[in-house]
Amino acid sequence: MAKDVTAARDNCWRDFNQVVSDTENCCGPGGVGGEKATARVRASRKISPRPEAAGDLQRLGVEQGHGRRARTDDYVHENPWQVIAIAAGVGVLVGSSLNSRR
Repeated sequence: MAKDVTAARDNCWRDFNQVVSDTENCCGPGGVGGEKATARVRASRKISPRPEAAGDLQRLGVEQGHGRRARTDDYVHENPWQVIAIAAGVGVLVGSSLNSRR
């Protein structure tokens, strides 16, 4: 799943950079009218599907979050004393770290 998120993020950045480039071509100085029209069409094609892609990325993140939450919940219920010991150890480390700064 991490590969899916990474690939989706990379696609979003690539599309974003393309839209910025097309916008600069469309609104920037120079360029012939036909080039600007082509850049405008390309930019509008890239922008239109983005809400769906963002929704897909959000759904993927939510699914991963629910899966991790369920695994964590199962682990805590199966190993309560180990979790208590880990939490106490982290508390001691944070407390001693904060106390040593004074």
